[in-house]
Amino acid sequence: MEQTTTNAKLIGALLTEYNLSPRTRSFVLSVRAWNDRRPLTDKQLEALYRIKYSYENPISSPSESWIREWSDSKKEIATVCAQYYSANPPYFNDIAHRILTDVEYVPTKYEYEKLVTNKYSKKVLQEYRKPVIFNTDTVVGIRVPAARKLGMEKLIETPMIIIKTSAAPITSAAIGAKKHLVLPIGTEIPLLIEERYLKKIKL
Repeated sequence: MEQTTTNAKLIGALLTEYNLSPRTRSFVLSVRAWNDRRPLTDKQLEALYRIKYSYENPISSPSESWIREWSDSKKEIATVCAQYYSANPPYFNDIAHRILTDVEYVPTKYEYEKLVTNKYSKKVLQEYRKPVIFNTDTVVGIRVPAARKLGMEKLIETPMIIIKTSAAPITSAAIGAKKHLVLPIGTEIPLLIEERYLKKIKL
């Protein structure tokens, strides 16, 4: 019973005092559920202490010269890539989570370059930097194949008005992955639809 209580305190501390990534938090929650029913195994306990150690003692810290180089533009690029990887786990799970949730966090130069220069991030950044195809108040329609893919067949013949461009983070590495907020005419609920799925139409 005493060991179970000690483990519960460790688990509670991890969940409340550390900025755990979603995957790590999910693991700790599953271990907590186990601990509520039966004693933890040695491997489970070892994993918990390893998590605690890794958050208290990062493998590397950014150098002073890199911290001086860190800028709003680099943070913006890192954020765009982190948003993509946060929506597409498991790669860069921890670094993406920290970039998105800790305003003071600065990744190392190595971590930053690995995050933003891989082939997927390059595609996402290329799309992010491209001008939008449509403007606010443009009347558009959904492409038929897209409507079927997205389960929006009822909107195939429905004109929609773009009420906000680039309204959400890019979560696909495809061309035309910017997300626009559109309002189907005759409805009151706007929808987020990727640019590649829309086409300009005339009323």
